[in-house]
Amino acid sequence: MARKPRVLAAFTRHVVPYLEKTVGHYVDVVSVRTVEDALERLREDPSIALVLCGVYFNGSRMFELMRHVKQINPQLPFIACRILPLELPRVSIEALAIALQSLGACYVDVPQLEEKYGHENSEAEFRSLVLSRISR
Repeated sequence: MARKPRVLAAFTRHVVPYLEKTVGHYVDVVSVRTVEDALERLREDPSIALVLCGVYFNGSRMFELMRHVKQINPQLPFIACRILPLELPRVSIEALAIALQSLGACYVDVPQLEEKYGHENSEAEFRSLVLSRISR
């Protein structure tokens, strides 16, 4: 049986069950809680195929992690996510998406997906996006 791709998941512990539910059947979710832990994992495990990072990760250090990831492996896909329905003004979401895109990353807003597609369909949309970005 083929080994599942490994995805580095830089989120608070509250988000990991969502990731396990939505993508865990297709990938190995490697959870980290700090930028330092994430960087250590990336250096130790060259099989990491994608980085998923929460916008509020480790005291809002998402951009710091992304910068380091791009230094370690410029080809490694990076997806920033808002999973929990924490308030974020629409203009901030749009600015965040533009900034990430200009830096070669992607942004996924699960609460917006839920508004647009409903709960179950938003999970399928999230899963599809994550799987489409995995570096093979």
